[in-house]
Amino acid sequence: MDVTKHVEAKVRAHQFIQTQGQHRGWGQKRIEAIEGHLGVFAGTSYAEAYVRAHPPVVETLPIDNHRFENEKLSSSQQMRRNHQLTGAFIPEADGSSAGTQ
Repeated sequence: MDVTKHVEAKVRAHQFIQTQGQHRGWGQKRIEAIEGHLGVFAGTSYAEAYVRAHPPVVETLPIDNHRFENEKLSSSQQMRRNHQLTGAFIPEADGSSAGTQ
């Protein structure tokens, strides 16, 4: 599930979790690492994964349109697309973002 537009609120919320010994930067690092990683597979910058309690039973293997279109890309095109997704929020030394060049 795409959570990109909620990332800032999630980071602020994580700053208030003190029961597990997290420090101030813990929420930012966690979201960048875990939800950023999941976002690559979801085709977005940040995502959350969920496991269905009762998965649907189907007679054929389902494939969503995003994954179907992604499989048509060459390996280099997929890597370029992933770089744009993961680099969109990583500032370069000059202040620009890698994903917007």
